Amino acid sequence: MHLGSGEFPDPEALLDFCSKRGIYIVPIIDPGVRADQGYDVFKKFIGNAIEDSEGNLYFDRVWPGTCIFPDFLRSSARQIWGDLIKSFYRPGMGGIWLDMSEPSMHRTRDAGGFGNNIDPAAVHTLDNGIKVRNSQVHNLYAYYEAMTTYEALKGVMDKPFILTRAGYPGIQKTCGHMDRR
Repeated sequence: MHLGSGEFPDPEALLDFCSKRGIYIVPIIDPGVRADQGYDVFKKFIGNAIEDSEGNLYFDRVWPGTCIFPDFLRSSARQIWGDLIKSFYRPGMGGIWLDMSEPSMHRTRDAGGFGNNIDPAAVHTLDNGIKVRNSQVHNLYAYYEAMTTYEALKGVMDKPFILTRAGYPGIQKTCGHMDRR
């Protein structure tokens, strides 16, 4: 997670400029973590990411290219995510939009066999060490991502504002839901 690009080389100045005019920026964050050995965020999630059915890191493709995905069913992964959200937040942000939090992939049913969702055979590890297939806990992913993001933002802003397009019963306690249609 980082701010800044060629189009917005000074994001803090942009946030300051907009917020002084009553405009608050809501950045979009996806759970896909670019698989890059030199990327600190990637290194932080090794051992705290979803695995494939053979116990290796589960890789798939989203906006940054080949990615791994935090295993939000693990409290250690939620801690890492929460710390990253806190360090990502800047004054002038109005909240966070959690996009593709199903998590969604850049693949079609024809090209990948299971559509644009994570492989149902991918594995999550619970805190007690029990491993469960994604097909058993799929919708909990967005719930725990939203809950963790909300808890992190509570530490840096008065009224956290979070949007997500994925849902699960109870998620409304931490975020708003929007239909992607």
